[in-house]
Parts: sequence; C-alpha cells; structure tokens
Amino acid sequence: MFAAVLRIIPKHKPHAIVVNTVAGGFFGSVADSLAGALFQRKNVCVVCGKTSERNVHCDTPTRYLSGVSYVDNNIVNVLATVAGAAVSLAVAVLLI
Repeated sequence: MFAAVLRIIPKHKPHAIVVNTVAGGFFGSVADSLAGALFQRKNVCVVCGKTSERNVHCDTPTRYLSGVSYVDNNIVNVLATVAGAAVSLAVAVLLI
C-alpha cells in the first residue's frame, strides 16, 4: 500500500508525504480532543465522586453527568480517525 502511495507522488514534491502525514495526524489529534470534551459521555461515581466513562464504578451504578449518552471513547476515536483521514486526503489532493 505504501509503495503504491509513493508511486503517485510526483518526484518534484517529496515533501508532500510529510506535510500530508503531519496535517492528518495533527487534525486527527485535535478532533479527538474536541470530540472527547464535547460529545463523550461522562458519568460521576456516587460513592467516590470521580468522573468516569463507565456505567459502574466502586461496584455501584454511576450517574450521568454530561455528553451524548451513546458516545463512548470508541466512537470518539472513530470520529477522530475519519477526520484525520479526510484532512490527509484533502491535503494530498491539494499537493499532488
């Protein structure tokens, strides 16, 4: 796969792969932080008061605190990966 990508990058634009990778990785990281802070479900333990994404903490059901009820860390990771890949694709189209 990587060899196929290298074949389509013009020889006069070797920086394209670096710029593409950095832009996609940076944007994916920012998207992960933002989506986690804004959308990921957060619960609070009624026993110890700590926040958690789990439904049970200290062997007791937690209480909903904020976020979207069905968005857990796995969904946030998928959204961030898709966002980073989209930016990487857009940068590749612009640079090639």
